[in-house]
Amino acid sequence: MWLQEQYVYFKTANYSDKGSYADGSINSPEKQKDGSKKYSSFFCRFVGNAYDKVRENPNIKSFKMKMAYVTRAPYINADGQNTYPKWEKVIIIDIDEITYNDDDNNGYNNNNNTQGYNSGGYIAPTQEEIDDDDIPF
Repeated sequence: MWLQEQYVYFKTANYSDKGSYADGSINSPEKQKDGSKKYSSFFCRFVGNAYDKVRENPNIKSFKMKMAYVTRAPYINADGQNTYPKWEKVIIIDIDEITYNDDDNNGYNNNNNTQGYNSGGYIAPTQEEIDDDDIPF
């Protein structure tokens, strides 16, 4: 299923460069009826133009997915049988409007400031970032 263009947050702690593509995970915000936001997390793979842009500087905070689709394609397991993964994966082909983290720790907890960190090392967006009117989601 192809996805419409949308803005997402990138979890830098889960980034893994595989040589011709990169794996990671993203958070997608969705406004609720009461005005709050609910975040959904997805595994993702960067290919093509998206991989070239992420490989240059993986210290990304957010970006706009220009071309992406969701897949749950089967793979052949160790027993030689088709197996479906437990979760869908977003294949990201092109991205634009990239914003970068402005800290030096690349999204990892350095124990100097634990405010906004979870056990995965992802820096949660601040309330100012969530309420920022220039982000169209």
